[in-house]
Amino acid sequence: MKISIILPVFNVADYIESCLRSIFAQSYKDIELLIVDDATKDDSMQIVSSLLKLSPPEFPVTVIHHEQNKGLSAARNTGIAHCSGDYLLFVDSDDEITPNCIENLAKQAALTHADIVVGDYKVTGSEDYFPPLKLKTSLIRGNKRIRDNYMQEKIYVMAWNKLVRTSFLKRHGLYFKEGLLHEDLPWNFQCVFHAKSMAILKEVTYIYKVRPNSIKTNAKFHKEYQSACQIITWMAKYAASQGLQNDRCVFTYIEAEKLRLLYTCMGFGKTKEDLPELYPLLRSLPRMKDIGILTKELFHHRKQVRDLHYLLPPHEGEEYFWNIPNIMNKKTFREKARLYAWVAKRWWQKIRHPEIG
Repeated sequence: MKISIILPVFNVADYIESCLRSIFAQSYKDIELLIVDDATKDDSMQIVSSLLKLSPPEFPVTVIHHEQNKGLSAARNTGIAHCSGDYLLFVDSDDEITPNCIENLAKQAALTHADIVVGDYKVTGSEDYFPPLKLKTSLIRGNKRIRDNYMQEKIYVMAWNKLVRTSFLKRHGLYFKEGLLHEDLPWNFQCVFHAKSMAILKEVTYIYKVRPNSIKTNAKFHKEYQSACQIITWMAKYAASQGLQNDRCVFTYIEAEKLRLLYTCMGFGKTKEDLPELYPLLRSLPRMKDIGILTKELFHHRKQVRDLHYLLPPHEGEEYFWNIPNIMNKKTFREKARLYAWVAKRWWQKIRHPEIG
């Protein structure tokens, strides 16, 4: 079974050698390595060329050059278009893979014939929280089970460290959306909507290296914000187009993404006066029926708080939405009891007067 490794390269001179050496050291040899030079501006490709001459690997390496920088999504798409392996694996060029990464993932693929094989990973360079792989070594069969596990955030969203059947990707046209930040989110979202089987390997096969955080700027926020709005809009509409308008797991996941966007905005010091278009956009997107959200999550305090704004008229809902972080921080019994009483009141009002909201 042949495995294609897709390695985009852009301005990673400080990391590319260690990344390549980790790939060259693989115990599994039926590999092709596709290096996509995304018009890097530093000497990354000189390092690549030198290493290929001094320490050539035991498998073929193809270097593909972009004439101009197109971004990570386009580089990955170029790799998909040129790969010939039965399965493919994305590796970011500032990370590393373990010596038996491909061998262990390929073994799971051979045993299970899964559309996707997911390995575990470890983080270096940061003590921040990163979404873990919460599942044990197993085989998940059936699209709904795969989708539910992903939407419940038991499987991390990053595209790397996932061995994906090449024919599965190409058959469903599962390419990366270009021009976005956090392009892994919509790609994974599509994959779990189509996968029929997914193998989990609870073993570290990937080393994610976190670079030092950059300074927050308005320009950076603008890119983050625009991409997040586009991704959330696309996810909500895509889920609805797949007939999952009332799927609790899917739309709970999307509501969580909306809340994450709110926290990102507030982290950059933005208010509803700065972003008057945000709440109308989020409220207008396809979602479960208002009452359905609260009845299905009636005893889950944080989800109640998160979704309650849908029961309010738009103006009140916007005020409430921007105040969710403060409400989430309320911890005393009296404050919670007061909130629950208000939730119950609005809930019954909605039942008796469906026109509210």
